[in-house]
Amino acid sequence: MKRRTVALAIAVPLVLAAAVIVTVVLRSAAAPAAAVSGGVPAAPAGTAEPVADARSQRTGEQTAGTDAPRTPEEIYLAATAAHLCAVQSTVYSDPKEMAEAYAAAPEYPGLTGGQISELDRRLDGDAAFSARLTQRLADTCRPAAAP
Repeated sequence: MKRRTVALAIAVPLVLAAAVIVTVVLRSAAAPAAAVSGGVPAAPAGTAEPVADARSQRTGEQTAGTDAPRTPEEIYLAATAAHLCAVQSTVYSDPKEMAEAYAAAPEYPGLTGGQISELDRRLDGDAAFSARLTQRLADTCRPAAAP
C-alpha cells in the first residue's frame, strides 16, 4: 500500500505538469484558430459531462462569498484550472477533439486580452507561477479518496 501511495504522490504532479505543458503548447499553436472560430469548441456529442468535486465547489463558494477582490492572477489560475479539469474529465472519441479542447482558451471574466497574454507568458517563464497553477490543478481536480 505504501508503494502505491508513493507512486500516486509522484504520478499526480507529473501528470498535472504534463497537462499544463500540453495546454500551453497547444494553446499557443491554436490561438489564431480559436480567435477566428470565436473561442471554445463545443464538447463532442456523447461525451461525459465534467463533474466538479465538493472541494472545488467549496473553494468557489468561499471565494464568491468574500469581499476581497480577486486579483487577475487568481482569476486566471482559477479559470485555467477549471478548464483543464473539465477537459481532463471529458471522454473524447477523437484525439483531435481532445487536442482542440485543451488548446481552446477558457473565458477569463474581468481580464483584458493584454492581461491574459501577459499571464500566458508568465506561465511559460515563471516557475513559481507555473507551480501555483499546478497546485490549483491538484486542488481542483483531486480524485476521490480510495475507500
